[in-house]
Amino acid sequence: MTREELITKLWPADTFVDFEHSLNKAVKRLREALQDSADEPRFIETLPRRGYRFIAPVLGDGAKRPAAATATENAPSVRPGAFRRNSKAIILLLFGGAVALATLGYRGVGVSRGRVPDFQKMKITRLTDNGQVAQVAISPDGRYVAYERLRGEEVSVWLQQVATRSEVQILRPGAYYILGLTFSPDGNYLYFVSNDKDDPFLHHLYMIPTLGGPARRLLTDVDTPVSFSPDGREFVFTRGDPSRTVVEVRIANADGSNERLLATMKDSSSDDRAAAGATWSPDGRTICVPLRRKQRPGVLEMVSVADGSAREFYVSPWHVGRPLWQPEGDALVVELEDHTGRGQLWALPFPHGEPRRLTNDLFDYAKETDMTRNGKTVASRATTQISNIWMAPTSDLSSTKQITSGNLAMIEVAGSTDGKLLSVSAEAEPWIMNSDGSQRAPFSSAHNVAAITACGRFVVFLSNQAATDTLVRVDTDGSNPVELVRGTLGRGPSCSPDGAFVYYLNLEQPRKISRVPVEGGTPVDIAKPLGDGSFGRVSISRDGRLLAYSFDEGIAEPTTRLAVIPVTGGAPVRLIKGLAGLVRWSPDGTGLDYLETRDQATNVWEQPLAGGVPKQLTHFASERIFNFNWSPDGKRLLVTRGNFSSDVVLISNFR
Repeated sequence: MTREELITKLWPADTFVDFEHSLNKAVKRLREALQDSADEPRFIETLPRRGYRFIAPVLGDGAKRPAAATATENAPSVRPGAFRRNSKAIILLLFGGAVALATLGYRGVGVSRGRVPDFQKMKITRLTDNGQVAQVAISPDGRYVAYERLRGEEVSVWLQQVATRSEVQILRPGAYYILGLTFSPDGNYLYFVSNDKDDPFLHHLYMIPTLGGPARRLLTDVDTPVSFSPDGREFVFTRGDPSRTVVEVRIANADGSNERLLATMKDSSSDDRAAAGATWSPDGRTICVPLRRKQRPGVLEMVSVADGSAREFYVSPWHVGRPLWQPEGDALVVELEDHTGRGQLWALPFPHGEPRRLTNDLFDYAKETDMTRNGKTVASRATTQISNIWMAPTSDLSSTKQITSGNLAMIEVAGSTDGKLLSVSAEAEPWIMNSDGSQRAPFSSAHNVAAITACGRFVVFLSNQAATDTLVRVDTDGSNPVELVRGTLGRGPSCSPDGAFVYYLNLEQPRKISRVPVEGGTPVDIAKPLGDGSFGRVSISRDGRLLAYSFDEGIAEPTTRLAVIPVTGGAPVRLIKGLAGLVRWSPDGTGLDYLETRDQATNVWEQPLAGGVPKQLTHFASERIFNFNWSPDGKRLLVTRGNFSSDVVLISNFR
């Protein structure tokens, strides 16, 4: 059987897994179970670069092996066709067992068989339909869900009874924001972290009766939601200290008294992206802490309650959410982002084992998840995105026109050299269409695509598989894919005006800005980028002389700047403060265009390269712009616009 045939049989098409690694591991487990050898096989023979063959004798129906025959003796006769009929079924049966062993842990490592996620029975229930949900918490017994609701600049907290769907507002609207919600172990109180009205960077911990009543302040300078010890007498939280670039793991009594330091996590940050909150293990011995570190946005640390010692448990190239302990303590459910920023729920066996995906759908699950005491129901905020392509002539940017519609959210947009439009959907799939949005069709067979860009007679984009980025070149019809570069790459490539080179950020240490010929070849390093992280894409000027990229200085309190350097490398010719994320050169090459959101609406702005006051180019009164681009001839502005809708969902029956 070929490797491709085995992969197709063993894993559904929508499975997210490193197939090559997983299949190799399954073969190894299979051979261990059979006491077989790859060098001198008795059962499974490897066909290099093709697949595997079952070579042991296979008897037909009713045939019996001679008593003296062994695996090393002459094989008994086999009826014609018996091997062809049975060998594939045998290999699939054996490989299925091997995959199960590799997934669960051959020597008993990881989650036990009784708690393997059951995807067929898993149920997802939407509890709200207002589209304005932020923080979410579920009571230990699963009877109530509390959630934060955002309406414009006002924030309120609501309580919903799951069985009846009736709800009541327990915290009236106000101009503040909430970092986290946690039910007390008995479900009688709701703990929440909110900013100080006079100092938005200072947060307090409050306690309020679950059914409503006056809020009581317990602690000051709390940066994350709390998590209670198994006996409910204490809780844990974290406090960031930007001046020292550390995160303190602290413990206090349930009433806020006896606050004390348990551990100090060095070179760490718990900003809003990483402030998912530490959680206490069911046996009371370990606390799992999500952190952000330099060049490592997602880190889970395990801290000993006994002595405060810590060890890294899990590292991700993307952000991680709040880790939720299963009641047996042998696994954690956590939201993990992918390269597109979309979060899905995964199970991480503890103390070690292979991560397993729990959800695989179109929702973007938030880091603010919660779980019932019995571990059978997870409450999360699920976000869907609505986004369409708009277009305007450069000569009159007020004449914008929507050219796509429907449920397929278009997130990225770029013009091709033949006048058509290229786009990437929220599912990270590439599309091509006419300039008026008609005849939309899939573009290329690649998956997990980002940063699609026209490049002369080619199109280039990033494709991410198993946390590895690949810079891919295809023809303008999406055919003939060629891998140009593989590694940990920045947010997007940029093509030289003559279509000869692709410039990109290589984030593997030591970080560098590089270029590679679009025809293929050896990459050449151009410059070392400034700053500590959060790099925007490289953008090349229309005359091909300058490169621009944004970066963050510092990790705890990052300052965003934009650097403009010669295309050949060297010191920056300009450093501009404040420009972040997606930055593109203006059609005439005299300015740098970027996105800025004010009063719930995003617009395109332009910063003159020579300096001066930025100029607003578009004047949308609502919705967000997710991406923008100028057509290759500079005559059209292309944008993707829309909104997010976030609601509470319950995920159950997964164990």
